[in-house]
Amino acid sequence: MSRTERTDEELKKAADHLRYEIEMLGYTAKRLRPSKPECPLARNALIESFGIHCRVIIDFLYRDESNAHPHDVLAVHFYRTPKEPKDKSKPQILGDLFPERVNAEIAHLSYKRLQKTLDEKGWPVQKITAEIRSALLKFAEFASSEHVGADFREYTKKAIQVANGSDDYSATTGYTGTSSHWVTPCRGLDKLDADQNAFTGDPDD
Repeated sequence: MSRTERTDEELKKAADHLRYEIEMLGYTAKRLRPSKPECPLARNALIESFGIHCRVIIDFLYRDESNAHPHDVLAVHFYRTPKEPKDKSKPQILGDLFPERVNAEIAHLSYKRLQKTLDEKGWPVQKITAEIRSALLKFAEFASSEHVGADFREYTKKAIQVANGSDDYSATTGYTGTSSHWVTPCRGLDKLDADQNAFTGDPDD
């Protein structure tokens, strides 16, 4: 469906759902910082949630109408025609990880999962978050404030807060964590914390 066929009401409601995706991405990224340790299963759930919300936002920002589903909400629907960004290329790190890795390692039960060692399953959360935040702020420069809201830019800055360099860390021996923290999912029940309190505690404690 052409962008001109979307009504003002549709775009405003879609923008509310975009804000939800932004909020969830920001929250899961924050929970995956090393200063907020989680039990192994909770960490897996956070990684999976983070990956899915990233994929949703990346598809929104970069997918072309020619290969989108008819009901997909896309960034181009919000641009003030003819004003829109000239450079719509996806940053390399996002192209390397999305959608291929999310599809194979999170969204689908794929044989490609078998090809990676645990040390190769790390996710550079901080780098991904920073790139998506930057892309959303660029989107805000060209999007219609009537549809996304006049406060969209400030909302995005508040919802997605990129950790500074002091929060970099290496989740496994396979990564140095020099410019972003890597988070690796836990595999195998033998690796889970036997302490039941790890599963019942308040996540904000």
